[in-house]
Amino acid sequence: MNIPAINQISSIPHICKMNRSNNTAPNYGLRLSGPLSNDTISFKAGGTIIADIIEYGLSSNYTEVQQMANQYMNILEAVASKLKNVNVSFDREYSESNSVKSIKSVMSKIARSGSLLVPDQIRATLFIKNPYDLSILFNKVLPELENSEYLPAQIDVPVKEVTKKTDYIPKSSEIKKGSVKMPDIDIRLRNTEDEPLIGIPSGKKCLCSGAKPNGYEDIQIRLINKNSKIKNLQHELIILMGPEYAKAKEYESENIYGNVRRFKQLHIATVPTSTNKNVLEASRYADLITKLLQDEISSKLFSNAKNIDYYNINLKDPINITPEKITLLENYFISLEKAVIRYYNSICNIKEKDVVKSLLLEDIKTIEDIHDRLSSVIEKYKTQK
Repeated sequence: MNIPAINQISSIPHICKMNRSNNTAPNYGLRLSGPLSNDTISFKAGGTIIADIIEYGLSSNYTEVQQMANQYMNILEAVASKLKNVNVSFDREYSESNSVKSIKSVMSKIARSGSLLVPDQIRATLFIKNPYDLSILFNKVLPELENSEYLPAQIDVPVKEVTKKTDYIPKSSEIKKGSVKMPDIDIRLRNTEDEPLIGIPSGKKCLCSGAKPNGYEDIQIRLINKNSKIKNLQHELIILMGPEYAKAKEYESENIYGNVRRFKQLHIATVPTSTNKNVLEASRYADLITKLLQDEISSKLFSNAKNIDYYNINLKDPINITPEKITLLENYFISLEKAVIRYYNSICNIKEKDVVKSLLLEDIKTIEDIHDRLSSVIEKYKTQK
């Protein structure tokens, strides 16, 4: 899979200079003497590096967070042991391998989201063999966690969203506010005739968002420990069907999702698609690359894992990417690069030359890195002659 080098596609023409306006950045709760010089927390403001301040705050309580994670593991282990009769299980070794998000990962997430609230700083995975029976979650798992002072965090859900999916009748105060307090639970499961969701509590259907486009299914819960010394520190709980599904999740996340989500980190991705046809085209090619990989690899990985954990069927659908699909993927990448370069060429007259060139080279470098990382995955699954 070879993408032509940037100078083989186009060159950057002479660009007229103009002054750049100041960029704004999220408010991190710090008093600054002026706007940040870039849209990332790693730049100076008022003589202080914002990232250093945030990182220092994270480092100062990191040991305590690890201790709280260990306590969380103890509770989940006890809950699983008590509920093994309904096929709830807990692999402590698996959860402990990544129970506390590293400071580097937290910083990266803050930079991407612009929010200091990182909902998965402490995280764990619980297995429920039949997650479609939601009575196991709401009538057994959650009450056990609440007995140990772990309660679902609360979020505001728009009234329209709640009433659209349930027979819930909002109070006058909720109508006036425009939202209803709901537990922070995202039920990302299919709800089909063959695999219907049952046991959904009254008024909670709005928590069901459906499986992800790549076929991935889980339940995500944000919990708050009432006794936590760190205010608003959330504990993430991921519920999966079993260990095979966990393996598929880890592989797909690292090799597919972890790569294609970087398309959203391109500089061009911050430009509204309605403002430039080349931006729209670049966005479309990024989506086509993502969908092809989801259809050919991701969905089959999750389906095979589900067969084992949920259906007890130890048969796997072979994953074979044909030469035609590989060629199509190649063409998508080449077309994506061309659209990106056309966009930067189109803003030559309104941006400084050095600025445009820097942004262009960074975007092309990112695209080629995504391409190279995906090449090994394609090599693994391509149809053998």
